Amino acid sequence: MTIGNTNMEVKRLQSSDEALAYDAIATLKITDPGLRHNLTPDSLRHFLYQPNNYLIIATESDVPIGYLVAYQLDRVDREQTMMLLYEISVAESHQRRGAGTEMIQLLKRYCRQESVMKMWVHTNQSNLAAVRLYESTGGEADASGDEITYLYTEASYSE
Repeated sequence: MTIGNTNMEVKRLQSSDEALAYDAIATLKITDPGLRHNLTPDSLRHFLYQPNNYLIIATESDVPIGYLVAYQLDRVDREQTMMLLYEISVAESHQRRGAGTEMIQLLKRYCRQESVMKMWVHTNQSNLAAVRLYESTGGEADASGDEITYLYTEASYSE
């Protein structure tokens, strides 16, 4: 897909994409080189192999510019699942250019396909960039104190 003047691709990674996953996480998530020793191709392969784990990345010219991690969770009281959008990050050089929005929209399409009953993400009201992103992608705020949760209902998946 093309966004603005860039050629950006957004996709969910599979177990065969461990090299791309490693590149994305090592360059975008782990900024402290001392922490990188915990990141291994085996751990990423294991993560990607689990069907309820989601690693969505945005690339530009095959270079990772953003990632999203989410978990599809079973419910004890019904057969529908829930989705926890655990974290999302976009390289500072590519922020406010649509990568975060496109990654969330792709996750919402998976939610619709899987009949996920709700998706949520936690943030702080003081994280204005996150608040704007979640609100602009259909999240509805459910706040208490500085903690805030955005809920995505089935109706918002089709936006």
